[in-house]
Amino acid sequence: ISRLSTYTEHFQLLKWAFREAKKSILITSFGINYETLKYTGLDKLIPSAMARGVRIYIYYNDQKVVDLRAAEFLKDNRVFYAPSY
Repeated sequence: ISRLSTYTEHFQLLKWAFREAKKSILITSFGINYETLKYTGLDKLIPSAMARGVRIYIYYNDQKVVDLRAAEFLKDNRVFYAPSY
């Protein structure tokens, strides 16, 4: 994989990872919000990956709290998420 420099490249890699992962996915991000989950299609890919037995971990390093809708979505789908500083 070469260096990713645009949001589109990042989203394409994320989508590929969620479709192809066999065991686990670890994401570090500067923030998590529900609009991004919807916009990128991760709201559909996360449950699909979880149904295949893929474990998902998200660490975010933003000072803001994860928005309520995103937190509920992640909790409902058994995705581990936590802040990391």
